[in-house]
This record gives sequence, structure tokens and C-alpha cells, in this order.
Amino acid sequence: MEIIKDQYVHSLPEGCKHDAGMLADSGLLRDLERHAFSPSGNPMALYGDSAYPLRVHLVVPYRGAGIILWMEDFNNSFSSVRTSVEWLFGDIIIILSLLTLRKLKRYH
Repeated sequence: MEIIKDQYVHSLPEGCKHDAGMLADSGLLRDLERHAFSPSGNPMALYGDSAYPLRVHLVVPYRGAGIILWMEDFNNSFSSVRTSVEWLFGDIIIILSLLTLRKLKRYH
């Protein structure tokens, strides 16, 4: 995860920018288009929120007035998974922070 963060996030200029703009500037989609394929050749995708554009390698919720039941079910299913993953990342950040703090206390 650190490699992705260093390559795609830290290379962006500081300031307030929309998520979709940051995604475009990061080059992540370009790299996914080149490399994100399963061994059988099927495209692999990341799941993003509705702020991002729909792409082969970036799945976003269905939106608009024409949403039907199965689209709503898809949105709800992926939303719950996305929320769980976000909570997990939050837990990992807390654990890593505590481990770093513990390590710093040991050396000071």
C-alpha cells in the first residue's frame, strides 16, 4: 500500500482538488489500463464512489433517474463492502500509528 501511496498520492501538488481531478492527475487509471488484468486476461477493477468516472478498471455506483431494482441492489451491496474496507483501513492506520509511537518511545 505504501508504494501506491508514494507513487499516486504524494506525487500530486498540495491544495484543494476534487477527487476525480486527483485521480486523473495521478496516472493510476492509465497504469490500471496497462497492467490490471487477471491471468486469464479479464480486466480487474477498483471500486470507487460516485465522484469518480466509470471506467473498465474503475467500478462506480449506478446513478441517475433510470436506476432499477437490480442496480439499487448492486449499489447497496458494494456500498456495504466499501464501508467495511474503509473501516478496516482506519483500523490499520490506528494500529500502525500505535506501533510507530511504541517504536519511537523505545529509541528515545
